[in-house]
Amino acid sequence: MERKNNLLTTFFLIAIAVSIGYVILMDPFSGLMIAGGIIVLMLAVLAPWILVSMLLAFTPFQILWFNSSGIAFLEVVYSGIFVLLLTCWMIKSISDLAIKDELPKLGSATLFPLALFFVVTLYSVFIAISKDRPLLAWGSHLNLISFYAICFVIAGYLRSLKDLNRIFIVLFIFTLIAVVRGVFYNLAVDPKTVYIGGSAIPRIARASSAGLVIFMMSIPFAVLSKDNKVKIFYVLSTLFFGIQQVVAFVRSRWLGSIAGIIFLFLVLTPMRKMRFLKYILIVLLLVCIYIEASSFFPYENLLFRLPYLISERFSTILRPSEEPTAVTRFSEWKAAIEKIRQHPIMGNGLGTQVSYIRYDRAKMPIDTSVYIHNSYLFYYLNTGLFGLIAILWFSVAFIFYGLKVCKATKNEYYSIFALSCVVAFVALSAASFTGPELSFPGRTIVIGFLVGAVALIDKHKT
Repeated sequence: MERKNNLLTTFFLIAIAVSIGYVILMDPFSGLMIAGGIIVLMLAVLAPWILVSMLLAFTPFQILWFNSSGIAFLEVVYSGIFVLLLTCWMIKSISDLAIKDELPKLGSATLFPLALFFVVTLYSVFIAISKDRPLLAWGSHLNLISFYAICFVIAGYLRSLKDLNRIFIVLFIFTLIAVVRGVFYNLAVDPKTVYIGGSAIPRIARASSAGLVIFMMSIPFAVLSKDNKVKIFYVLSTLFFGIQQVVAFVRSRWLGSIAGIIFLFLVLTPMRKMRFLKYILIVLLLVCIYIEASSFFPYENLLFRLPYLISERFSTILRPSEEPTAVTRFSEWKAAIEKIRQHPIMGNGLGTQVSYIRYDRAKMPIDTSVYIHNSYLFYYLNTGLFGLIAILWFSVAFIFYGLKVCKATKNEYYSIFALSCVVAFVALSAASFTGPELSFPGRTIVIGFLVGAVALIDKHKT
């Protein structure tokens, strides 16, 4: 095996050297693209966990780059990498068909909807091409199949569960960096605001879906782990990323967090439910103390005004017709439904644009976008009824599959890891009813990580 890796390394280094020479002598752009492709292949074969970590690092920072002019091009590049990874996995799978243990174990109930969704997505690509849509309009949506690539790379390529831990640590560190950067950048340079009670409040520390994933994955470890070092780490992680979710003022993720916590409570054993309730009561007690203490300090200070701002923001969920952003969402969904009625079965193809009225801004109220703040409507619009059925089928099948792996895994740490992946997935699925967590380019990478992690634990369960 070591000799094989040495030969592959030598081959890749020669290929990179040749492409660099091509850069210098002939065509710089083509040479760089060739070298980049070879490096991706090299990492996919020799160090897949590094490649997966690099791709996952894109998710926490995506929300900070959203207004950049180069984001669409970057998403198309990432889509190309995903397609390349998926091709690599298919080649490897064909060569390993005789070795059953080398193939990802996802269960037929999970693989069938994945296969259906893959076929539907490819068909949606052909529709987009037939309608002469620009590459930047639909190319980034190839990220929809990114969870295939990442999932199969994790489940089929990674050599041990230690690689899974390394990937999670990288995702954790980059999410932490993105949150810290978001705080300083938004407050000092480009404050993204949300209007609450007539005041413009900085919407800081958003870090895309990665913050919600880390938060939801930390809770099961904080509650269930018997290892004190692991428990302390994840308790601190839960507190930090829990606060991050609160101050981001993203209501869809608030709802996702609540759904994930309720789901975790329901699947626990009676004894563990009592332990979970104890932690919840401690958190509620601390929150009550903070709210009471805040009333003794100046209201102008943002730190002590948070209880009012959070309650005001949350109350808009119960009265959406009075909130401009919520009315804008309704306008967006209505426009999407009108387009769905045109092609309800096969869909409109990737990159379908929707025009709607934005009630949350006075200037240029008519907006056109290929993104929708509802992942399920997005799938129905772009991939049709079969795509919607596939994603719903896959979601339910993966939840049951993850719980099955959790119960079958004897190692406590990885049993909790599998459960935490399912809890995070439930949170993302719930948040996707009012947000793009399951469909936005880049964020689907995290779905691949969650699915691939459970499949790898199933493959090496002890």
